[in-house]
Amino acid sequence: MLYSPVFAGAGTVKGQGFGGRVNAALHIVQAVLAIFLMALILFQSRGAGLGSIFGGNESVFVTRRGIERTLFRFTIGTAITFLLTSLLVASKLAQ
Repeated sequence: MLYSPVFAGAGTVKGQGFGGRVNAALHIVQAVLAIFLMALILFQSRGAGLGSIFGGNESVFVTRRGIERTLFRFTIGTAITFLLTSLLVASKLAQ
């Protein structure tokens, strides 16, 4: 059976107190980060048509500049934050 904080009533069980609220907050932060990370990744696919899926796109490597570089670095930071949040949620569930 899969664990879901929505169905388990995270943070609403009597006696959980502060730990339940932190657990629920971590799940909310993780969900927001996941959606934000997906959006950032989708913003990076510039000029990629269906031909590039099967290797048909022949392009020259171009360095990232300006907003592309900022978007790329922000995506990396968001991915690392998502990974750390996921590990924190996993460690909280293991307790």
